[in-house]
Parts: sequence; structure tokens; C-alpha cells
Amino acid sequence: MQMLISSNFEFLEKLFGSAQIFLKMSALLVGILFIVVAIFPNIVTVLLFVVIGGGLSVSRSTLISTYMNKHIPSEQRATVLSSIGMLSRITLAVFGPLVGLMADHSLRGTIFIVGLLPLAVFLFSPLKKEILEEKIVVTPSIQKP
Repeated sequence: MQMLISSNFEFLEKLFGSAQIFLKMSALLVGILFIVVAIFPNIVTVLLFVVIGGGLSVSRSTLISTYMNKHIPSEQRATVLSSIGMLSRITLAVFGPLVGLMADHSLRGTIFIVGLLPLAVFLFSPLKKEILEEKIVVTPSIQKP
């Protein structure tokens, strides 16, 4: 599913009207799928979640990385992307065990709560349309003597 979505970003952006709307709608769909699995845990909902939700989740990060790379100067790109990766792993290391403890108490409740995170991204997304546009404005750097 990820390959199918990733190879059709242009079509999906045109279908939704913009990359910003596609990213918001995919977050909404992933959140809804989490909540559907929490409310109706059966083989059909879990398979839909794994196939559609998994494909959209990973594809979202690929698309966001593509746009980020356009805005990060090449001499700083490795450092910025490495820092983002490190923060992501630290977040997983901190919150992973907490989510595990919650799942030990109530798996359905945990799935529901985790499903609220993509919905929060949908509602409070910091993505700006200008960042997701193809045109990139390059400002001249200040040269030191």
C-alpha cells in the first residue's frame, strides 16, 4: 500500500487539491481507522487498519521529508534530518513503554487514545500551504569576510 500511495503523490495532491489537504485527510483517515478498530475489533477492521492506515502513515512521512528536503540547505540537511530522526527515536523510547503499560490495562482503550493523536494532527496541523508549494525561495547567505 505504501508503494502504491508513494508512487502516486502527484495524483493524490491533485485529487485533494493540495499536499496540505492530502496530509490532513490522511491523518483524519488514520485516526478514524484507529478508533474504528478500538470500537469494532475484528479481522476486517484490523486488516483495513494495517493495510490502509499503515500505508498512509508511512507515506505521509515520506511526503513530508520530500518537502522538508526542499527547504533545508544542503550543507545542513544531514544534521537536521539526523536530529529529527534522533528526536523521533527518543520519543518512541519514552512513550513506547507507557503505551505498553496502557495496553496491558486496556488494549481497546489504548488504541482509542492513540487514535486521537492523528486526529489532533488533523485539527491542529502546523503545516502551512506555503511550505508545501513547489516554488522555493532561496535567500542569499551572508558572506563573512
